[in-house]
Amino acid sequence: MRRLAIALFACTPAVTAPAPVAPSVGETKGEPPPVVAEPTWSALPVPCAKVAAVSPKSPAPQWSARASGTAEALNAVHGRGDDVTIVGNAGVVLRTTDGGYSMERCTLPEDLHAVAVVADGEAWIGGEKNLYRRTSKGWFARSPATGGVSSLSALSRDDVWIVADRKLLLHATADGSKWKTDQHCMHTEHVWAKSANELYLECSFFVEQSLDGGATWASSAFEPHVESGFRIHGAANEIWIAGTAGTLDASFDGGATFAPVPAPAAPGFFSVWALGQGRAIVVGAGLHTRLAKTWSTELSDDVGIAAVWASSALDVWAVGRAGTVLHRP
Repeated sequence: MRRLAIALFACTPAVTAPAPVAPSVGETKGEPPPVVAEPTWSALPVPCAKVAAVSPKSPAPQWSARASGTAEALNAVHGRGDDVTIVGNAGVVLRTTDGGYSMERCTLPEDLHAVAVVADGEAWIGGEKNLYRRTSKGWFARSPATGGVSSLSALSRDDVWIVADRKLLLHATADGSKWKTDQHCMHTEHVWAKSANELYLECSFFVEQSLDGGATWASSAFEPHVESGFRIHGAANEIWIAGTAGTLDASFDGGATFAPVPAPAAPGFFSVWALGQGRAIVVGAGLHTRLAKTWSTELSDDVGIAAVWASSALDVWAVGRAGTVLHRP
C-alpha cells in the first residue's frame, strides 16, 4: 500500500470511488510499458579539442584543481582506472587518462546529466533528450530518442541500465543493439547495478531490488524515513542510500538490513559513492567523507560540487558548477 501514497497528489474526484488495491510484489504498476524500438545508432560528428594546460587555484589543500576549459556546470563524472569522463551543460564532455594533467573537450548538442565509462575510451552519455556513445569507431547518437536520461549504470558495454523520461528503465545489451523496457514505477530517476543479477532502483520514492537481472522486482529491505528521491551505490557487502531530503542509510550485510547512519547536516544529498569498509563520500551542502565512522567536510558548499566518483579512497574526482574539476590523489 505504501506506493499508493503518491496518488494523494492527484485531485480527488467529487464522487467517492472505491479504494484502489495495491499491486502485489512483482506486478506492473502505472501505465503499461511503451514499445521501445530497437535503436539505430547514427554516426555523429563531434568537435573535440585539447584543453589548455593551466593550473586553477584549489579550494582545499588536499585537492588539486584541473583545467576544464569551460565555465559551464559539470553534472556527472565516471571512469575506469585512469580513464575518466566528465559531462555537463551545453554538451560539455571532458576526458582525461592521466589524472587530469591533460584534458580533451568534446561538445554534444544538448545538456548532459549522466555518464558511464564502459571500456577504455568508450562511454555512454545521457542528455536532455537522447543517448550518446563514444566508441573506438567514433561518436554515435541513438534514434529514436529516449527522453531525458537521469541515470546510467554499466557493468560492461554489453550490460547497461538507463533511466529515461523519469519513468522508463531501459536495459541495453549486445553493445547497445538489443533493448528491454520496464515501466513499473510511477517515477524514477536512479538505478544502480551491483552485478548482472542484483539491481537497485529508486521507485516512486522507495527503493526496489531485483535479484534476477530485472526480470522481477520487489521492495528492498530499506524503509525510507521521509518521502524523497534516492541515490544508491555500494562496494563489497555495503550499500549506501542517500536521500534528496538529507537522509542517509546503509546496509553492511549485502542489503539484508538497512539502518540510518548519522550524516552531515544537509538539506539533501544528490551524489553518494561507497568506498568499502564503512567508508563513503556524499555530496550535499559540500563534499563529506566518512572514515572510521567519522565525517569530515573536505569541500564547502561554496565550491558547488555536484557529483563524485572514485576508483579508490586514494583516487577521488569531484565536479560541479562553473567548470570545477577537482582530483584528490
